Amino acid sequence: MLANCLTSTIIYRGQRLYVPRVPVSPATASPTATLVTITPSPTPTYTPTTPPITFLNPSVCLGSSRLTNLYLSFSVTLSATQGIGNVTAFDDRSVVVTLTDTGNGTYSGALKDAGGTSPGYQLSYYFVAMDNLGQSFPSDKYTTTLNGCNSG
Repeated sequence: MLANCLTSTIIYRGQRLYVPRVPVSPATASPTATLVTITPSPTPTYTPTTPPITFLNPSVCLGSSRLTNLYLSFSVTLSATQGIGNVTAFDDRSVVVTLTDTGNGTYSGALKDAGGTSPGYQLSYYFVAMDNLGQSFPSDKYTTTLNGCNSG
Protein backbone atom coordinates (compact mmCIF):
# COMPACT_ATOMS: atom_id res chain seq x y z
CA MET A 1 0.00 0.00 0.00
CA LEU A 2 2.74 2.43 0.88
CA ALA A 3 4.77 1.72 -2.26
CA ASN A 4 1.99 3.25 -4.38
CA CYS A 5 1.36 6.04 -1.88
CA LEU A 6 -2.16 4.78 -1.32
CA THR A 7 -4.00 5.79 1.76
CA SER A 8 -6.38 2.84 1.70
CA THR A 9 -6.83 -0.55 0.09
CA ILE A 10 -9.47 0.76 -2.31
CA ILE A 11 -8.41 1.37 -5.91
CA TYR A 12 -10.58 3.44 -8.22
CA ARG A 13 -10.95 2.95 -11.91
CA GLY A 14 -8.58 5.16 -13.86
CA GLN A 15 -6.46 5.82 -10.76
CA ARG A 16 -2.72 5.92 -11.36
CA LEU A 17 -0.65 3.28 -9.70
CA TYR A 18 3.08 3.39 -9.29
CA VAL A 19 4.83 0.07 -9.56
CA PRO A 20 8.42 -0.23 -8.43
CA ARG A 21 10.91 -1.36 -10.95
CA VAL A 22 11.80 -5.06 -10.73
CA PRO A 23 15.46 -5.78 -11.35
CA VAL A 24 16.01 -7.79 -14.51
CA SER A 25 18.60 -10.54 -14.35
CA PRO A 26 20.86 -10.83 -17.36
CA ALA A 27 20.04 -13.59 -19.83
CA THR A 28 22.24 -16.64 -19.66
CA ALA A 29 23.28 -18.76 -22.59
CA SER A 30 21.45 -22.08 -22.81
CA PRO A 31 23.46 -25.25 -23.33
CA THR A 32 23.52 -26.66 -26.82
CA ALA A 33 21.34 -29.68 -27.43
CA THR A 34 23.04 -33.04 -27.84
CA LEU A 35 21.54 -35.67 -30.09
CA VAL A 36 21.07 -38.91 -28.18
CA THR A 37 20.39 -42.13 -30.04
CA ILE A 38 18.28 -44.58 -28.11
CA THR A 39 18.57 -48.18 -29.13
CA PRO A 40 15.53 -50.23 -28.13
CA SER A 41 16.19 -53.38 -26.20
CA PRO A 42 14.95 -56.63 -27.72
CA THR A 43 11.32 -57.35 -26.98
CA PRO A 44 11.11 -60.29 -24.60
CA THR A 45 9.47 -63.34 -26.12
CA TYR A 46 7.03 -65.33 -24.04
CA THR A 47 7.72 -69.03 -24.28
CA PRO A 48 5.02 -71.08 -22.60
CA THR A 49 6.46 -73.92 -20.61
CA THR A 50 5.03 -76.88 -18.83
CA PRO A 51 5.88 -76.98 -15.13
CA PRO A 52 8.31 -79.68 -14.02
CA ILE A 53 6.61 -83.06 -13.82
CA THR A 54 7.18 -85.70 -11.19
CA PHE A 55 5.73 -89.15 -11.81
CA LEU A 56 4.14 -90.37 -8.59
CA ASN A 57 2.83 -93.82 -7.62
CA PRO A 58 3.78 -95.63 -10.83
CA SER A 59 2.24 -99.08 -11.01
CA VAL A 60 1.52 -101.97 -13.31
CA CYS A 61 -0.30 -105.20 -12.57
CA LEU A 62 -1.46 -108.28 -14.43
CA GLY A 63 -5.19 -108.78 -14.71
CA SER A 64 -7.41 -111.28 -16.42
CA SER A 65 -10.95 -111.43 -17.59
CA ARG A 66 -12.58 -114.87 -17.42
CA LEU A 67 -9.15 -116.22 -16.45
CA THR A 68 -8.05 -116.38 -20.08
CA ASN A 69 -7.53 -112.87 -21.44
CA LEU A 70 -4.53 -111.37 -19.68
CA TYR A 71 -4.03 -107.60 -19.60
CA LEU A 72 -1.47 -105.21 -18.15
CA SER A 73 -2.96 -102.32 -16.19
CA PHE A 74 -0.75 -99.21 -15.92
CA SER A 75 -1.31 -96.23 -13.62
CA VAL A 76 0.61 -93.10 -12.67
CA THR A 77 -0.12 -89.76 -11.01
CA LEU A 78 1.51 -86.57 -12.31
CA SER A 79 2.58 -83.80 -9.96
CA ALA A 80 1.56 -81.18 -12.54
CA THR A 81 -1.00 -81.67 -15.30
CA GLN A 82 -1.21 -78.12 -16.68
CA GLY A 83 -0.67 -78.27 -20.43
CA ILE A 84 -0.38 -82.07 -20.59
CA GLY A 85 -1.88 -83.49 -23.76
CA ASN A 86 -1.39 -87.20 -23.18
CA VAL A 87 0.49 -89.80 -21.16
CA THR A 88 1.77 -93.07 -22.60
CA ALA A 89 3.17 -96.18 -20.89
CA PHE A 90 5.93 -98.28 -22.44
CA ASP A 91 7.20 -101.65 -21.27
CA ASP A 92 10.52 -103.41 -21.94
CA ARG A 93 8.99 -105.06 -25.02
CA SER A 94 8.17 -101.62 -26.56
CA VAL A 95 4.48 -102.15 -25.99
CA VAL A 96 2.67 -98.81 -25.99
CA VAL A 97 -0.44 -98.01 -23.95
CA THR A 98 -2.11 -94.58 -24.15
CA LEU A 99 -3.39 -93.68 -20.71
CA THR A 100 -6.61 -91.84 -19.88
CA ASP A 101 -6.89 -88.99 -17.38
CA THR A 102 -9.07 -90.40 -14.59
CA GLY A 103 -9.02 -87.19 -12.55
CA ASN A 104 -6.79 -85.59 -9.90
CA GLY A 105 -3.74 -86.02 -12.13
CA THR A 106 -4.00 -89.81 -12.29
CA TYR A 107 -3.69 -91.53 -15.65
CA SER A 108 -4.44 -95.20 -16.27
CA GLY A 109 -4.85 -97.63 -19.12
CA ALA A 110 -4.67 -101.30 -19.99
CA LEU A 111 -3.00 -103.40 -22.64
CA LYS A 112 -5.29 -106.22 -23.69
CA ASP A 113 -3.89 -109.60 -24.72
CA ALA A 114 -0.70 -109.28 -22.67
CA GLY A 115 0.63 -112.59 -23.88
CA GLY A 116 4.06 -113.68 -22.72
CA THR A 117 3.49 -112.36 -19.23
CA SER A 118 2.36 -114.16 -16.14
CA PRO A 119 2.45 -113.62 -12.38
CA GLY A 120 6.08 -113.42 -11.30
CA TYR A 121 7.25 -111.99 -14.64
CA GLN A 122 9.84 -109.21 -14.18
CA LEU A 123 8.66 -106.18 -16.19
CA SER A 124 10.47 -102.91 -16.83
CA TYR A 125 8.35 -99.93 -17.83
CA TYR A 126 8.29 -96.14 -18.01
CA PHE A 127 5.90 -93.31 -18.84
CA VAL A 128 6.11 -90.35 -21.21
CA ALA A 129 3.96 -87.25 -20.71
CA MET A 130 3.55 -85.04 -23.78
CA ASP A 131 2.48 -81.42 -23.45
CA ASN A 132 0.28 -79.55 -25.91
CA LEU A 133 3.38 -78.02 -27.55
CA GLY A 134 4.82 -81.44 -28.40
CA GLN A 135 7.52 -81.48 -25.71
CA SER A 136 7.92 -84.89 -24.06
CA PHE A 137 8.74 -85.61 -20.43
CA PRO A 138 9.91 -89.18 -19.77
CA SER A 139 9.77 -90.77 -16.34
CA ASP A 140 12.45 -92.89 -14.76
CA LYS A 141 12.46 -96.56 -15.69
CA TYR A 142 10.72 -98.82 -13.17
CA THR A 143 11.06 -102.58 -12.69
CA THR A 144 8.56 -104.73 -10.90
CA THR A 145 7.54 -108.34 -10.51
CA LEU A 146 4.04 -108.71 -11.91
CA ASN A 147 1.31 -109.56 -9.46
CA GLY A 148 -2.41 -109.76 -9.97
CA CYS A 149 -4.46 -106.57 -9.94
CA ASN A 150 -6.45 -105.89 -6.80
CA SER A 151 -10.11 -105.56 -7.58
CA GLY A 152 -12.05 -102.86 -5.78
